[in-house]
Amino acid sequence: MIRLAVKTVSVCICTWMAISGLGSGGVHADVIPDRRREQFQTEPAHLIAPFPYSLPGIGSGLFLLGWFSNIAESPTDLIAVLITGDAEGGVVFLDELPVYSRRLLFQFLYQDITKAAVNSYEKRGMDTDKNDFNIVEFSSVRATSVQLFLNFFDRRLEFFAGNQMQSQTIEAIRNSKGKILFELDEPLEGESEGNWLGLRLDLTDDREDPRVGLRLWAEKFENERNDKDDPDYFTIDHSTLVYIPVGEISTWVFNYYRSDAIVRQKGNTGRQALIDDLGANCDASDTECLDAESDFVNNTITVRKYGSATSLGGQERLRAYPGGRFQGAHMAFYGTEFRWNLTEEFTPFDYFIWKDVRTGVQLAFFYETGTVAEKSSQLWDESRESYGTAIRLVTGSGTVYKAEFATGDEGNQLIVFFFYPWE
Repeated sequence: MIRLAVKTVSVCICTWMAISGLGSGGVHADVIPDRRREQFQTEPAHLIAPFPYSLPGIGSGLFLLGWFSNIAESPTDLIAVLITGDAEGGVVFLDELPVYSRRLLFQFLYQDITKAAVNSYEKRGMDTDKNDFNIVEFSSVRATSVQLFLNFFDRRLEFFAGNQMQSQTIEAIRNSKGKILFELDEPLEGESEGNWLGLRLDLTDDREDPRVGLRLWAEKFENERNDKDDPDYFTIDHSTLVYIPVGEISTWVFNYYRSDAIVRQKGNTGRQALIDDLGANCDASDTECLDAESDFVNNTITVRKYGSATSLGGQERLRAYPGGRFQGAHMAFYGTEFRWNLTEEFTPFDYFIWKDVRTGVQLAFFYETGTVAEKSSQLWDESRESYGTAIRLVTGSGTVYKAEFATGDEGNQLIVFFFYPWE
């Protein structure tokens, strides 16, 4: 799998060389575009306000947000969020804290969610209808992650490594209409831990808002086994982004993303043990409860056999579908987006609760297609599509505020959030 990722990177570099006119004329000095601005932004910015969110698969509500960018004219950002609405809890995020000059950067995330509901589809893969799901209610989802970034050559080459620990508590399962199917006698608690290593090669004109160039990214994520029942596996993810300039300030973006789970040893797939661990205690005549119990156990068995790759759906890939809509051991995705920059400017603003520098207003039009499968040979046997439009405010602090509307064969989704997709 690592060889596959390297091969993909090599093919993409060759493709970029051909697009750049290098196939027969040798390497020119302007193959790698110059950075069009300083790559460590130091313009102080902040936003302290309620902010609406709408995320497919999570729901909608309000963030009570405190966002401080480029603290003390450094690249460091600090974000604190109190979440209300369909999800409740809090998040603290510290980003790009210099450890050694600006060469080595530190990132820290702490999340404590006290209420959340996640769609759990009756089976993995592409062959389910949009209402073939139950709702898993969590009373606690806690996660902590740390990450280090080592960068060189004006942030064109970056190595990163990190660790994540998560715990969650499931209280109940409802059907897709909200009717409770069963409450667990004892809340089902679980823990997970993972470590990752990766690299990013950024041959674009700007890290935060690229308009021309090529960006390659690859990561190995090692899932740590908590006990002998868990599968022993890792995932390899890699992404290629190509930015083609259109006119003077607009951009056409192309993305290919692939994720593969590699199982070294399967976990325990004993069905009765899983039923006992779940503790649903369904009545023999309650077919809805028994079906939900069976779906939950079947999906757990599939994970223990094949592992889990990055899913499709949500704000990143296949935006017309809820987060985690399509899951499997292998995933492939193609996307393209035209980013029409209506303005290019440097306009500071300060509304007391919101201070930043407006650098552009953007309309975007996108199309995406993706597939998942338990075996890589079955990828693209079935796929789904998503397309839509977005309006974004691009700022000097590196933040992109966005509202996106996406549609697919299961309906529409509105996404109100931050940052570009795919990046």
